[in-house]
Amino acid sequence: MASLQEQHQANSGPPASMRRPGGLSQARRSESDPMREAYGRRLEFLMSEAEAEGIVVKEGSVREFWSFIGSFPVTRKGPLFLTDEGNLSTTWDDWDDEGESSIWLEFLGDGVIRHVILEDQETDDASSACGDDGQEAVTGKIRDLGLEFLLTS
Repeated sequence: MASLQEQHQANSGPPASMRRPGGLSQARRSESDPMREAYGRRLEFLMSEAEAEGIVVKEGSVREFWSFIGSFPVTRKGPLFLTDEGNLSTTWDDWDDEGESSIWLEFLGDGVIRHVILEDQETDDASSACGDDGQEAVTGKIRDLGLEFLLTS
């Protein structure tokens, strides 16, 4: 199997695995979607760093990430990280006088997202959800806790 760097050189662009719908090249072509472009640039950087460190980026994690981003009208970019296991991870949070709310996601691939979702951590009315679930369950938990605003504001 060719390394990510070899795939980049051979194809003058992202690896073939990233060219599927929702993949990296789609983000680059979608000039009308600055959020996908920003995440695409960050992913390219992470892939370069992963290659230098000998970390294999999991294709399933990348697909799950793009699928999740496409499932919400995400207008607020959270930081994007690469774990030592080759999974993508991101987080969104908000601190104000009424408490702290946050969403942490790690895209494990195979339809699974590891998540920790916390609402109003500083109050007696704190709510949380965590575990390893499919995208539909995770997006449902975000909506149930009223935290869509973390992704869109």
